[in-house]
Amino acid sequence: MPHPDDITQADPLPRLEWRRHVLLPLVLAPVLGALVWLVDAPLFRAINAIKPRGDVGRELETVGQFGSASTFIIAGAVIFFLDRRRVRRMLDWMLAFLMGGLIFYVVKMLLGRGRPELGDPDLFVGLTGTHRTDDGELLRAIEGVAQLHAMPSSHTTHAVIAAVFLGVMYPKLRPFVFFWAGLVGFLRVLHGAHWPSDVVVGALLAYPVAYVVTTRFWGVRGLDWVWCRLIDRRASPKFPEMIAQEPRA
Repeated sequence: MPHPDDITQADPLPRLEWRRHVLLPLVLAPVLGALVWLVDAPLFRAINAIKPRGDVGRELETVGQFGSASTFIIAGAVIFFLDRRRVRRMLDWMLAFLMGGLIFYVVKMLLGRGRPELGDPDLFVGLTGTHRTDDGELLRAIEGVAQLHAMPSSHTTHAVIAAVFLGVMYPKLRPFVFFWAGLVGFLRVLHGAHWPSDVVVGALLAYPVAYVVTTRFWGVRGLDWVWCRLIDRRASPKFPEMIAQEPRA
């Protein structure tokens, strides 16, 4: 019977292309974010001036929820019924979602970037800074105030995490899901919730998190470790079985 430590020995996974999929996005995030920040105000006004109405507007609101909990549930149901042998891989998406949510929430608080409703693309108060609104309300980023948590865009980060997971699972879907993730970012600006640079930084920070967690089976392997170490030491880890079921390129 395999020991839980065996899941890290003779790793059958392909070599992680960390320079391309991890280092490059992390380097580009501050660089491209800074470049877009220089044109945040005019770019935001141009995009926000588009006002879809009626059925189109309502449909776009639905489309903009890609990557949310409802997407996770629907995708999980589809995988369960059509590709049940791989449904355990939803653990990778779940872990990436949770890790990303925690990491990006911390970044939001550290930056304290004001949302467009405050009217100033240069407003970064930091963790301990404050901002007084025109109505006299004093906002503090450290208190979790949404108005000072613009960067990175959470909707965009979760959409990119969903796109990476689904693209790794089903490569033929990659153009579609990445286009959808990009559309989510565009809609966050269109709806006035974020500056364009919030979206750019969110997408580039989310990609390496999702890529590493998904391609290295961290969710699957993490549950193996917890189960075999803390719950049933006689149990066999599922990772070898899962990797054996993965389609080969």
